[in-house]
Amino acid sequence: MAISWKTPKGNLGTYQERELLDILLEAESDTGNVQLQVIAGDLPSGLRLEGNRILGSPTEVAKLTNSTFA
Repeated sequence: MAISWKTPKGNLGTYQERELLDILLEAESDTGNVQLQVIAGDLPSGLRLEGNRILGSPTEVAKLTNSTFA
């Protein structure tokens, strides 16, 4: 199964706390639908993966924070 990403890999951006997010993750497969799941790391608190979107509002943090996930 070959997957082709339309969403650029790497940094998804910088977002403010309590900002409502709806980030579309676009990918295609030569065998049909692509199902996404977090397999390493964690999404920032307040965000969730639903289908092919990251939704929610990042919760407040005490200092600048980078989140890494796959």
